[in-house]
Amino acid sequence: MALVDDPVGRGRAGGALRGDSHSLRIGTETPSDEATLCVVQEGDRMLVPCDGGPSQSRLVRYPPPLEIEEDAGLYVLTDDGPPEAWRYEFVPRPATR
Repeated sequence: MALVDDPVGRGRAGGALRGDSHSLRIGTETPSDEATLCVVQEGDRMLVPCDGGPSQSRLVRYPPPLEIEEDAGLYVLTDDGPPEAWRYEFVPRPATR
């Protein structure tokens, strides 16, 4: 699940929704609530989960970079589907002889 930085209350009860970028499900404070939709705007922070590599997740700004270099390889964004389903997949560097 992706998280967004929500400094002005967009997506919270009583918060004003502005803009028309992507809608994103974010975590809630109570376990009984499933999720809340909010609008993701350019510059908002997102926590994108990672498959493989040294990181469990990457904190990036929207829109997230397509690739992030690491010493041991490269994270490649898989952005099929809605933003809450986006993930970084780790591609290790080939071994040098």
